[in-house]
Amino acid sequence: MVFKYKRISSRGDSWSEQTMSLALNDLKQGKISIRGASKKYGIPYSTLADHKKLNTSKKKLGRYSKVFSEAEEKELVEYLKELDKRFYGLTKRDFCKLAYQYAEEKHIHHPFTNNEAGEQWYANFMLRHQELSLRTPEPTSVARACGFNRVQVEIFFKNLSQILEKHHITTDNIYNVDETGIQTSAKKPPKVLSVRGKKQVGSISSSERGTLITSLFCCSATGKFISPTLVFPRKKKNPRYLEGTPPGTLMLVTDNGWINSDAFLEWLKFFVASVRPTEQHKCLLILDNHVSHRSLKVLQYASENHVVILSVPPHSTHKLQPLDVAVYGPFGKYFERALDKWQKAHPAQRVTFFDIGSIFTEAYLNSATPVNAISGFKKTGITNCDISVFTDLDFAPSIVTEINPLESTKTPKNIYCTEIAASRSTASETTDGAGPSRVLKENLVQVTDGLQIISASNIEKDPTNTNKNIMTPEKKITVISDILIVPKADSKQNTRRRKSQKYSGFFLDIDLDSGRNLIK
Repeated sequence: MVFKYKRISSRGDSWSEQTMSLALNDLKQGKISIRGASKKYGIPYSTLADHKKLNTSKKKLGRYSKVFSEAEEKELVEYLKELDKRFYGLTKRDFCKLAYQYAEEKHIHHPFTNNEAGEQWYANFMLRHQELSLRTPEPTSVARACGFNRVQVEIFFKNLSQILEKHHITTDNIYNVDETGIQTSAKKPPKVLSVRGKKQVGSISSSERGTLITSLFCCSATGKFISPTLVFPRKKKNPRYLEGTPPGTLMLVTDNGWINSDAFLEWLKFFVASVRPTEQHKCLLILDNHVSHRSLKVLQYASENHVVILSVPPHSTHKLQPLDVAVYGPFGKYFERALDKWQKAHPAQRVTFFDIGSIFTEAYLNSATPVNAISGFKKTGITNCDISVFTDLDFAPSIVTEINPLESTKTPKNIYCTEIAASRSTASETTDGAGPSRVLKENLVQVTDGLQIISASNIEKDPTNTNKNIMTPEKKITVISDILIVPKADSKQNTRRRKSQKYSGFFLDIDLDSGRNLIK
């Protein structure tokens, strides 16, 4: 059978299954003869006689027929969509094997050989269901797929709503800060024209492995960008590294070019000087749970300068962080283009720290735009504090583990949660001695599933509060799931000696007027 079979004869076009059903009904009641029904309904005599003998009104033209009915094919399609939502999509070969097993289990006559459906059946199936296509998937880690779940996202938006309402923070005072790495050599150069059939197409790069430089962006929900920051892997600062960078760019240095607590504290001072928050007009800073963001000095400085810090759940920045959603994607593409452009304009030269400024600027000005920033806050639902921007399809990959990160309404251990801790606090509570005790009641709230943070005060440990796996009911799709089970993680006993860190969130919101530490 050809992939796009078309009938030459038009004989079967004169009747439909509905008219055949009416003709057969008249024949059963004895109202008319076969020849009379043939003339009345326009159905060929031999065709009507055959359908009367088989007692069916289904139209079957030619010697070819579908293996599965429309209902059975719909089950296959729904099953494929369900697996795709969970990031466990089937390959072409796996699907052909599934079709063979499905036909065998339901005792359906089929022409399949070698324990799988053939190329012709697959091609015709895809033609009948054009909502499906063979796509190249993007590798996604298990932690990221399962980390973005409804429970954690609801906690994040709950705390976001509380902060905005409590401090009357306006949209122009909501900021997001994040880091991304750039290198002095191309990681993924743009496509070039080459000879068809050539086995290998090359592109000149500065070096085999470039040197890492961390760039730090910060933008508001109204599209305002704070001057960018570049972190170089050096011991001392060299002003020449900033040649060609946007005006006001901040330069930091660390041993390996990665951000650390001291460097982030220096940036936070730069941020406060740029935004100038006051007690009457506090600003909200949304960031991830990197260790450099959670040091005692950083939390203390933020609380003293009216900066409320709110963290997003771990492994969910690709959905909840505006910079990741709308800015860093375009920035990476523009940076690779600018790097390739510079390399072709300077043959046989290597990109150094003195050249990176102009390359970075070209990419930054094209990507760090108000339109992208506003779009990022809107897509993450932060602007209107709207969790409905995420549908069941967004949370589908986390169903595989069927783990509820928080046990009902209990508070996980090792979590900053000042609103809960304040109700238990007494005047005799003290700090842990790790530093000054000026981190007070309304400034430290962590909401990430069990995430352990360097705290300015001890948090009450509840031995009865343990994180348990809560199994959610699994919806049985079809009988197909009995053949190829929908992926689901098994509940295994943890043999690790170290306690795993789980998310509970993290927001810093301190009231300096209280005069004492109210967090256990």
